[in-house]
Amino acid sequence: MEKNTENDLNEVVNRINEISISNSSDTDSSEDEYGICEECGNENTNEDWCLKCNSQHFQQNFGNWKSGNKDVDEIIQESQSNCTGTLSFIEWIPYSKFEDIKYIDKGGFGKIYSAIWKEGPIKKWNIQQKQWERSDNEEVALKSLNNSQNITAEFLNEFKNHLTCNESLAVQYFGITQDLETKNYMFVMPFFKGGNLRNFLKSNFSKLSWLDKLENLFVISCGLYSMHNDINLIHRDLHTGNILSFDHESSFITDLGLSKPADEISKDGEQKVFGVIPYIAPEVLSGDGNYSKASDIYSFAMIMFEILTGIPPFYNIPHDRDLALKIYLHTGNILSFDHESSFITDLGLSKPADEISKDGEQKVFGVIPYIAPEVLSGDGNYSKASDIYSFAMIMFEILTGIPPFYNIPHDRDLALKICNGYRPEIPSNIAIPQLMVDMMKRCWDAKPEQRPTAKELVIDFDNYTDNIRYWVKESEIWKQIEECGGLNLTNQADNNNANSSTSYEIHPSAIYTSRCFNFKNLPKPKNLNENENKNTNELTTKDYQITTEE
Repeated sequence: MEKNTENDLNEVVNRINEISISNSSDTDSSEDEYGICEECGNENTNEDWCLKCNSQHFQQNFGNWKSGNKDVDEIIQESQSNCTGTLSFIEWIPYSKFEDIKYIDKGGFGKIYSAIWKEGPIKKWNIQQKQWERSDNEEVALKSLNNSQNITAEFLNEFKNHLTCNESLAVQYFGITQDLETKNYMFVMPFFKGGNLRNFLKSNFSKLSWLDKLENLFVISCGLYSMHNDINLIHRDLHTGNILSFDHESSFITDLGLSKPADEISKDGEQKVFGVIPYIAPEVLSGDGNYSKASDIYSFAMIMFEILTGIPPFYNIPHDRDLALKIYLHTGNILSFDHESSFITDLGLSKPADEISKDGEQKVFGVIPYIAPEVLSGDGNYSKASDIYSFAMIMFEILTGIPPFYNIPHDRDLALKICNGYRPEIPSNIAIPQLMVDMMKRCWDAKPEQRPTAKELVIDFDNYTDNIRYWVKESEIWKQIEECGGLNLTNQADNNNANSSTSYEIHPSAIYTSRCFNFKNLPKPKNLNENENKNTNELTTKDYQITTEE
């Protein structure tokens, strides 16, 4: 059941796209499927949607609202003037339109609230009543941005990445509002009761079958493929906190907080590293490489580790300079809806809203365990490869149920250790198929060019899930899962062990929210053999200068 041609891959991605749009009217189908617009007689661009007419309806209302910020007005008006469907635009939503606002959580650069949007998002234009039809009383999430009273045009430009991704495998954004008390701007998005993938794994890991775990990894890899290949974006802050879960099988990437075109080259002479140490690729940690597609793949390896083991990478040691030395991504950017579906979030938004890039300096944002070592070290920029590094850490968390490096501080020492090849270890009582272990290690390889592409991950995970779904007992993945206890069992060797419910205590200094880092003089990223990995706790940091900016 091998899928290795371009047509096979497109078929796979199209299948997964059907999941992402199951609750929406937007699809990638051709225009002639949507009929003729009753207003102008032209072909609709989506179901119940005419680009020409609906853009005019929006434009006629431009004079009736103002956000108070010229750049915010422009990005909203631009989206509404080019809207091909309900997923391709955002609105200015007055704060008074929300009821029952409740604080949920906080991240590195803002807070999250739930609320009821009384009017709700637009569904279509009612020709007879000459007004928008809406889904009223919609439960939404409000993402507040710290110090965003003077939100920068640069930050808003990166927010455009969300609009680009709205019709793929990223979470939709409904619009922008402003807190009347703090004057901070807030992004309005769907509310996922399951929360992020890390919280979901902590509560539900023992209930997940092997097919559930592999389906999640498959859909996350499809999200990365869509970002890397369809719209040429790099995530740069990929972790289980930026993935939303829709059900047992599917996970969707959100929070492209640091995304940018994959072929964009920074003009800064100095790169700062942002992220969660266990998920940052070693070449990023050390400065040996930039964020890249390969560093995204490294992060994927950590996510894979977490899914397979139920344990976050490096949960039990400080996420500090020492860990960065041992490593070189982060599962908090993945929000969970239920056992099957998770959505990637924070496409370019995981940094201060008022951050202005200065010549000669590039800051690094993120969660240390999920940041590729080449980004941490300054040896490389954010890239598709650095996203893959982050995927590795997400993989770790899905497979183990434990976040990477949960038990050590996320500090300078961790960054140093990551650059020197330190990676999270799979708990001895957790059995994981060797195919998954090998894939995870490829994704978190210290050399970005050695990491697989998102395309390769999609093909491999699709083969694995098909072999399990259709009971291909002669397949290697089937045989290895049988050795790990069988299809319907979790990968816990002892269900009475605390790890079966992913009971673990996160170190007080293991920080899984995105921060700003400026690591200097980190070593060039390298790989370690198994014995070396066990001895990296003895590495010293006395010869390295690293600063952490909260």
